[in-house]
Amino acid sequence: MNAEQMASLASQGRYWWMRSDGSFYGTAEYVAADPSDTYLLDASPVWVEQWNGDWSKAVELLTPLFPKLAREEQ
Repeated sequence: MNAEQMASLASQGRYWWMRSDGSFYGTAEYVAADPSDTYLLDASPVWVEQWNGDWSKAVELLTPLFPKLAREEQ
C-alpha cells in the first residue's frame, strides 16, 4: 500500500479491507464487499487525524502489519 492509496481509503470509509488480489477498499459500515476479503482496521476519525495528512508515515508503520493480519484471518 502506498500513501496515495491510504489517503484514498481514508476518504472511502472508516473500515478498511484487503481483497485476495492485494487491492484495498474502505466501507462506511463494517461489511466486506466479499466474505473472503480481509479486514484491516477501523480508521476512525480520531485515527485518521493522528496522521495529520502524513500518509507516508502511516504507510511506513502499518504496511508491514498487513501480511500478518491476512495470515491471522485465514
